[in-house]
Amino acid sequence: MQLTWSGARLTQGACELVVTRARGGGCLEPVTITETGLLWLTISPPEAAYQPGMHQSRQKCLRVLSLLLYTVWLGHCADRERLGGDLLALMQNGQQNRHLLVLGDSLTEYSRAFTLPERLAGSWQVHWLGAPNRDVPWWTLHLDEGLSLPGRPFDLVLFVMGTNDAYSYSTDRYLSQMQDFHSALRLRSSAAVIYCQVPRSRDVALQPRILAQNAALPAWLPVDAAPLLDLDTPMETAVSGPDALYPLTDPIHPNAAGYDVLGRAMQVRILGGAF
Repeated sequence: MQLTWSGARLTQGACELVVTRARGGGCLEPVTITETGLLWLTISPPEAAYQPGMHQSRQKCLRVLSLLLYTVWLGHCADRERLGGDLLALMQNGQQNRHLLVLGDSLTEYSRAFTLPERLAGSWQVHWLGAPNRDVPWWTLHLDEGLSLPGRPFDLVLFVMGTNDAYSYSTDRYLSQMQDFHSALRLRSSAAVIYCQVPRSRDVALQPRILAQNAALPAWLPVDAAPLLDLDTPMETAVSGPDALYPLTDPIHPNAAGYDVLGRAMQVRILGGAF
């Protein structure tokens, strides 16, 4: 009788060793040894592995050899599990060391960056600055304030601006100012950057201007920027309806439910890695 080690495989929560037992005529039969976290051994051959009347010494020999193989295999699986654990820890550590910078206006400020520090905990370290009543040109001038936050160099910049700009600038001027910001960013950072199509708000006078900006952004988008993040559609298609996502007294700043919609859209995009 001869046993050969066919290999080992690691399954969910268990390792498995497969050996083959040579029979007469060159026929090979598999013998499976499994381990499920408890240090006990089960030999599970197919029905033909042990024939009635098989000599006891041969059965004993099979078990002894299997146990020896099991010892070798246990070290093999332990090494694999240790390696897998090390790789997982390395991956998680790498993810936790990624840094996201969120720059925005009052929506970013009032929502504490759309609760992204909590939403992305364990994957990203989130740093943010919100500047109420400010526009894109202001951020171009003050970009160093954001880029100097702890966590630099940043891996990703999320720029959530456009609402205040719609009050003051034409669409063409807005695009020109967005280009100025992007050029300033690229002089200072190689981080990936996501620009956003902002919510249209519930201000009926402002909505056409925001929608015009949003419609023009795809043609403007620099080739070295990530695909646009549409924040308007999730608000408009919310099950509750968009009006329920804003307080009656403020058509510009969403309520908690509205900020939750925006935060979830950002979370899905960032964790999805589309940048």
